[in-house]
Amino acid sequence: MSVTVGDFLFQRLAAVGVQRVHTRSSSTIFLGSIQRSNLDFSGQPSLISPTETLCFLASSSDLLACYSDAVRFLGSRPIVIIHELDSAQFTSTTTYTSTLDFAASTILNSPMTAVSQIDRMLRALTYASKPVYIGLSLAVAGQTVSVPTLQMGWSAPTSGSSGMKGDNASSEEIEAAEAGQ
Repeated sequence: MSVTVGDFLFQRLAAVGVQRVHTRSSSTIFLGSIQRSNLDFSGQPSLISPTETLCFLASSSDLLACYSDAVRFLGSRPIVIIHELDSAQFTSTTTYTSTLDFAASTILNSPMTAVSQIDRMLRALTYASKPVYIGLSLAVAGQTVSVPTLQMGWSAPTSGSSGMKGDNASSEEIEAAEAGQ
């Protein structure tokens, strides 16, 4: 089955309990992927389900403000921050995340590795009560990847199933847990 990287990302987010994508902006380059994944697109979170995985969408100009909004919910639920990148040229998350505290971070800059990177970030949600960061540009989001139909049904434990193991899970712990799955 072929699907765009953007559609795959938002379908995976829906599978792990995301119901709405929150943003400070009134528009996004990923609106089509969000809608095709049956997710709502809304402003700041107000009424949220106690088991909902939170997803925030940040543009390049409002990543810090979006992160500040997200940390209000730390410890009570998994949080994913998707960063709309202006270009696919970024290969290091350090440019954006060096002053922010994320459990794990990645920039999806190749469709060849996007599926495994997305799954790694979503697994990290279960091992640390810190947000995860995923950077993505429109150039990469629109490229297609082949995904086995069986794999599309994958889901990680959500906050409702007590999958979170602590505040300080190291990348080694996350990688060890992934190797065991």
